[in-house]
Amino acid sequence: MMSLLRRLSSWFPPFEPEVDHALFLTGHHNLTSTAIGQMVLTGLVALATYKRTDAWVLWPWAGCLLLIGVGYLLLRRHFQPELQQPPPNVAGVKRWYRYRRALQACSAVGWGGLAWLMVPDATIQNATLMTVFAGVIGHAAAGNAANDFLGSV
Repeated sequence: MMSLLRRLSSWFPPFEPEVDHALFLTGHHNLTSTAIGQMVLTGLVALATYKRTDAWVLWPWAGCLLLIGVGYLLLRRHFQPELQQPPPNVAGVKRWYRYRRALQACSAVGWGGLAWLMVPDATIQNATLMTVFAGVIGHAAAGNAANDFLGSV
């Protein structure tokens, strides 16, 4: 049992206060663009699919993702005082990771639910949705990979 736990813990990077504080600063700085991207992409998908997708599926999906976008903005505001703390701020950074990963996991589940917006025999709509999905994954991979990876997993 202990060897299994050791093997699983090797999958996750060790907590290094200086590195994790630098990732906190980068992630905090990127939250505004993450929030705006979340809300704009959600709005564009809703506009592109509202004619063919069932409203009982589309509006809860869009509402959830828009609320997560607002959550990113609130998270940025909530952790603004942490920027003034001298590095490495271990307690603040660990709390940041918990909040950030929770929001990212909710966002990943929401974007994973994009498949519910697909409609049979609507090839162009379905292809557009898959292109948007690939773009969201690309943004997470290229823009915030160090902060978003574990939340997306």
